[in-house]
Amino acid sequence: MKPVIIAGILAVFVVLVASPVIAQEEITDSLQSILDGLQAEITELTSAGEQRDQQLADLDTRLSNMEVGCFDGRVLVEGVCLSVICPAGYSLSGNECVADTEPITDPEPIDPEPVKVSYTYYSDGTVKTKRMSYDNGKTESWTKYRIDGSIEFEKKHYYNGNEKSETRYYPNGSIEQQMLYDENRNMISWTDYYPDGSMKTQSLYEYYGNGVKKSKITNYPDGSMTSYMFDENGLLEYIVRYYPDGSMESETLYDDNGKYACHISYNPDGTESHRYNYLDGTEC
Repeated sequence: MKPVIIAGILAVFVVLVASPVIAQEEITDSLQSILDGLQAEITELTSAGEQRDQQLADLDTRLSNMEVGCFDGRVLVEGVCLSVICPAGYSLSGNECVADTEPITDPEPIDPEPVKVSYTYYSDGTVKTKRMSYDNGKTESWTKYRIDGSIEFEKKHYYNGNEKSETRYYPNGSIEQQMLYDENRNMISWTDYYPDGSMKTQSLYEYYGNGVKKSKITNYPDGSMTSYMFDENGLLEYIVRYYPDGSMESETLYDDNGKYACHISYNPDGTESHRYNYLDGTEC
């Protein structure tokens, strides 16, 4: 109850006590007026309370219906934004990691379209070479044709002029050999094919941050493989050869100067066949 109302009631009773001559009807009217005022105030306060409760209920409903999100690839878990890092081969979907349907590869640099084309010709007028250039004057691609019109060789370049790929073709049009490079002229892969299009060998390359070759892995059609590992100075550290079933066939180790140090051969069942020390001819 507000202090003003309480003070009003006390004032009325003081007046009543101090003025015995006031008629009973007047006392009754005064008290009724005060009670009516009190009732109006109570009704107002009750209405305000109900309105506030409704506003709070509406706000709670709005908050529960809001779509709360997190930034920077984080997900909401029990009201907290958490970072989720998925392993290789998995991507974030909602708040869980799911397997990728396709392998994720680094996007290939996007080069502008070539703007100029030039040709050379054989004596009979057929096209011998075709050169396409970027707007900076550097070659985008260079293609050499056989006299019969089939492509013999094709070389492509990045916008900065560095080689992107080299491809040789058999007369039947299938690829004979293909080499791929990154923008820093580092070879990514070298693949040789048979005339029927099947793979003969494929070598894949990896590099240290300074551009020095780190590894070379050569795959063969029968499933066998040879792995070459290099140190940060580019010196060969070891070579490991594998049987088609994946078991180790041999390993060759090199010293700090990149020279033969030790060779160990294994039988297909995994047992050691022999070992030889290239430095002094003894077992290693």
